[in-house]
Amino acid sequence: MKRKKVPPPITQPLQCRGCLWGRWEGSVQYCSRIKCQKDQAKPA
Repeated sequence: MKRKKVPPPITQPLQCRGCLWGRWEGSVQYCSRIKCQKDQAKPA
């Protein structure tokens, strides 16, 4: 018997968790910013 491949559950990207600029809609991350605000806040 062949087993069916079960896709992993859809989860919010780790970098987007807790961000004030976007929202998680259950399967899609919506963000109002073009560039990630958290990436801009990190010192280079």
